[in-house]
Amino acid sequence: MTTGAYPAANRRRTDYGMLYVAPTVLLLILLLYGPAVSGFWQSLFRLDGADAGAFVGLDVYGKVLAEPGFGKVVLSTTLFVVGSVIGTVGLGLAIALYVNSLEEATARILQIGVIIPWAISSVVGALLFRWFYMSDLGLFQGMLRGFGLPAFDPMSTQAGAMTALILSAVWKKLGFAVILLLSGLKAIPHDYYEAARIDGAGAFARFREITVPMLTGPLLISSVVLGIADLNTVELPLIVTGGGPLDSTTTVALSIYQKAFSQYDLQRAITLAIITFLVNIVLVGLYVRSVRGQSE
Repeated sequence: MTTGAYPAANRRRTDYGMLYVAPTVLLLILLLYGPAVSGFWQSLFRLDGADAGAFVGLDVYGKVLAEPGFGKVVLSTTLFVVGSVIGTVGLGLAIALYVNSLEEATARILQIGVIIPWAISSVVGALLFRWFYMSDLGLFQGMLRGFGLPAFDPMSTQAGAMTALILSAVWKKLGFAVILLLSGLKAIPHDYYEAARIDGAGAFARFREITVPMLTGPLLISSVVLGIADLNTVELPLIVTGGGPLDSTTTVALSIYQKAFSQYDLQRAITLAIITFLVNIVLVGLYVRSVRGQSE
């Protein structure tokens, strides 16, 4: 057999392999992107009213973007996503550094305690956090009474409700950040730290010059993944704050839910969902780029 036959045989095997996986790939494309394509097509037509079925094009998109409350929803979503990502990654890094310095048995127990909120259902976690802040029966009010402080309901103010919502997201997703960053810390060779100690570098200098650069990939990946999760979560704002007070904690995902199932405005719900889907594509692109840069 000539050497030219080997590339031809490899191409045939590749073609046969593509034929085997093609049905699965097509099914995944249909399940993942079919609803988005269908939703975009439906958003181009009037869904209710006397002229239902009439083609309106991108007219609804302009109306949704021009709504008076749209800017407030975007601002609330941005505050929630940015605050929860910074809080989760920052606290997760601190805990990961502490766990990495402990003995194996102690570190394992602490990891289990951090992972439990992440492992439970989102609805259960949101209900637990809501119970914590309940006005009379919650643990938060009991702690205030125990310290002799006056009762205070953080859900009654806009800043307090947003803070409680961010804390609920940090508490729920902290385990993911800790595990990811801890795995990154474990991958850093100890020889780097030993060489830095010999050169006289202090703890902060070692953290700045070794730990942070070596954790750039895990930090970026965890930030993007958490950002996507927080952008699309409905359970936390729906259960913890209900979007209030005065819609100050109404995120884009909660707004879609309210328009579809409370206001029965499917036209605007689908349109807002497509806009959110496009934002998710951008975030997924950042995630893929972060993973590719980490592998390189």
